[in-house]
Amino acid sequence: MVTVKGFQQVDQLISSIQKHLTPDLLKSEYREHNITNRMFGHSYVATETLYHLLKQDHVIGSNFPIKQTDKYDPYHAKDENGISHWWLQDELGNKLDVTIDQFLSEDRQPPYDIAMKGWLLTKQPSKKSKELMTRVLSDLQ
Repeated sequence: MVTVKGFQQVDQLISSIQKHLTPDLLKSEYREHNITNRMFGHSYVATETLYHLLKQDHVIGSNFPIKQTDKYDPYHAKDENGISHWWLQDELGNKLDVTIDQFLSEDRQPPYDIAMKGWLLTKQPSKKSKELMTRVLSDLQ
C-alpha cells in the first residue's frame, strides 16, 4: 500500500485549520464575541495560514484538487459592523473561506459583494500563523 502524504481534499485542510483556531490566536477585542461564535475574529490568521499552506508540497497530497500553480489571492471586506473579513479567491470567483461559519451561524452573509483584492501584511507567515501552521501540520503525522 502506498501512503500519500498531505491532505487530499480542500475540506480536510480547512477543517484542520478550523479545529486548531483558539482564543490565543485572536486579537483581544475579538475574544468576547468569539465565546459564542467560535470562528469570529479568526479570518485573517486562518486565511494567511491557508494561503501559505497551499504553497507547501508536503501539505497538499498528489490528489489535492488545487495545485500550487492555481492562483488564490487574499480578499477582504468590512462587514455590516465594520469588521474586516478575509478569504482566498481565484480569478473565477471561487472562494476558500475558512471562517464563513461566523456569518452563517448568525444567519448573515459574508461581505463578498464589496470585496477588495488585498495583500497579506507580511510575505512570510506571521507569528500566529506559524503557530497555527504547526498545529495543522501535526494532523499529518
